[in-house]
Amino acid sequence: MKKTLLIARYLQRDSGSVLIAVSMLSLVMMLIAVGIITLNSSQALSNRHQIERIKADQVAQGVFWQNYMSLMTTNSITVLNQEILDNKKYTPTMSVSSGGPNGTTAYTITVDYSTP
Repeated sequence: MKKTLLIARYLQRDSGSVLIAVSMLSLVMMLIAVGIITLNSSQALSNRHQIERIKADQVAQGVFWQNYMSLMTTNSITVLNQEILDNKKYTPTMSVSSGGPNGTTAYTITVDYSTP
């Protein structure tokens, strides 16, 4: 009987510290989980922006080569068309500046992309 009573007093004394320890551990685990979720969502957003930049780069290269072939065959620049890829509108614009070294011409292509 005396041994049982000592165990009951021991548990009553330390029950508050166990509760605090468990609460702190669960709080730390929740903070780690929130940090991982935030990191994953920001990484997904960053990946989406990188994919959009790659698509814009490909549209710009397509416009360049389309106009290069048009200049070689018809000696004129073709009309720049809008491209819609994955529900995003990619609008290329091209500026021409001549008078470079050895009579070269510089073509600058800018692609603006937005959700239609």
